[in-house]
Amino acid sequence: MKNKIHEPLYTSALLEGSLDEIESRIENRVFNSGRTDRDLSSVNFHECMFRNISFRGTMNDCLFQDVTFDHCDLSNCNISESVFRRVKFNTCRMMGTDMTSSSFTDVSLVNCQCAYINLNASKWKNAAISGTILCEGSLSMCTFQNTSFEHSDFSGCEFAHTPLNGLDLSTCEIDGIAVTAGDLKGVTVNAEQAVACAKLLGITVKD
Repeated sequence: MKNKIHEPLYTSALLEGSLDEIESRIENRVFNSGRTDRDLSSVNFHECMFRNISFRGTMNDCLFQDVTFDHCDLSNCNISESVFRRVKFNTCRMMGTDMTSSSFTDVSLVNCQCAYINLNASKWKNAAISGTILCEGSLSMCTFQNTSFEHSDFSGCEFAHTPLNGLDLSTCEIDGIAVTAGDLKGVTVNAEQAVACAKLLGITVKD
């Protein structure tokens, strides 16, 4: 049974917003296409939707609550130490994005490009990652609670000191991952992946 993810909630009609008018708090706005290089750190975003927006500035220490990112580009942005509640990333580019020490609750990443993303020390609860590329990403010292992974690419990812107990990675690519041996306990993998995991533990598997 899949975990229940609460989608972004919009309690009223969203008004057209301007990226140049974003201040310390912004709510009930929809932003349709554009680019911003501004420093948006410490901004609280409530009930917002971003469509085809390219972010090139810094957004660390932000609160995103009931927010949708649709076909946005957040590559190489600093969004560290931020809080995400009921947020959906749909078909977004997040190459090399820094999201260290952020928390994700009721968050979904769907069909996103997230190679080289930095998620170190992030916390996940009631989350789902599907159809997403995270190869060569950093996911050390993370915690995952009630989080699902489907058909995503974690090749070459760093999972050091991230407990994988209870996670099902059987539909994902995990070639070349770096993981602490004890953190593999309780992970679900397919038969082919089991051979690779055995090698990580120094076990020789004969044909």
